[in-house]
Amino acid sequence: MKKEAMTLKEKVYNGVVDAVVRGKYSPGSIITEKMMIEAFQYSKSPVREALQELCRDGILVCIPRCGYQVTSVSLKDLREITELRLLLEINNFKSIASRYNENQIDYMFDQIEQKRKKNPSVWENNDYNTKFHLALAEMSGNSLMLSTIKRVLNLYSRAYAQMYITVPRIIEPTRKTTHQEFLSYWKSRDIESAIKALEEDIRMADQAFYGLISSNTCIEE
Repeated sequence: MKKEAMTLKEKVYNGVVDAVVRGKYSPGSIITEKMMIEAFQYSKSPVREALQELCRDGILVCIPRCGYQVTSVSLKDLREITELRLLLEINNFKSIASRYNENQIDYMFDQIEQKRKKNPSVWENNDYNTKFHLALAEMSGNSLMLSTIKRVLNLYSRAYAQMYITVPRIIEPTRKTTHQEFLSYWKSRDIESAIKALEEDIRMADQAFYGLISSNTCIEE
């Protein structure tokens, strides 16, 4: 699928999200319009538009006469992320499952799987997981579906970064991936088992995230 070039606003938006996901800007951090203009070397207009959109998406909150504060992710947010991902991704898969043959499935996912490292860092593991699920969403051919899932995965990645930075012992690189299992079921046309594997993969992070309830109180309910 042909991808359109990003606008300057989108580049700033994605750059800020990436910085938040990788822990450069932790929850509560303040960033300013001037900082972003210097960081991206763009004019005020696209930077301001990007910051305003980041506020609308709940990634930042505007603090008058101060700047923009990075928001935190609560356990309630995490539960809602999981519920929304299940709703979107499971139904998306059901709608595309019969459209693709084994060769097409391999074409979409082989490069992603080949780049997966044997012992990935937490950040590499999250990048890999995001690319996998975005590739699945892209197969729908529905640009709105893709952009919505991308935003939900961005929120998940922020939670991943926040939790790992706050309590690094809780979140480790996934010891087992269900992606290969999911693809194997799909290619063999066992759609019911593929759906169960995809659901397990989406829910897998909950075990680590919700462990914070009993181990740490720094994550708001």
